[in-house]
Amino acid sequence: MREHPEKIEQINLKIIQINERLQNVRDQIGKQEALMTLEIVTAKDELGKPLYPNESLRNAALLLSKDQSAELQNLITEERATEHHRAELFAQLERLRLEFKLFLLDKQE
Repeated sequence: MREHPEKIEQINLKIIQINERLQNVRDQIGKQEALMTLEIVTAKDELGKPLYPNESLRNAALLLSKDQSAELQNLITEERATEHHRAELFAQLERLRLEFKLFLLDKQE
């Protein structure tokens, strides 16, 4: 039980790394979505008229574009996996904290 504070610290450091990775993935997702939005908003037909003249059409085109982008789908999958890993680390952290608290309470008695 004496190693629990060190284990807690290690998990906290891992969570910091996971949070940084998660933010990086979210930034990449945001950039991909921004590029897709710009492409859709600036798309013109052969006569130079907007290909998606209203908000509803632009939103529909963006939704389909996101769904069809393998790169974006990979980033979204990575984001979900990273969030899942972070949740597991938080659960491990909570378990260690509770075990250590119980150990300290038992020691006080």
